[in-house]
Amino acid sequence: MHSNDGENALPVATDAYEAWFLHKVQEALADARPAHPHIRVMNEAQVLIDKKRRTNS
Repeated sequence: MHSNDGENALPVATDAYEAWFLHKVQEALADARPAHPHIRVMNEAQVLIDKKRRTNS
């Protein structure tokens, strides 16, 4: 099966992708680990960005 997005379209394995995607969704829904607040994740990411910028200066 091919996408209709133009002549350079890549083949799309729709059934395989859908099965993989549904498996990943079910995995995520079954994950009992606690969620992390968005602000915490963003703050941790900013610390990494700032550290990288200091090492490149």
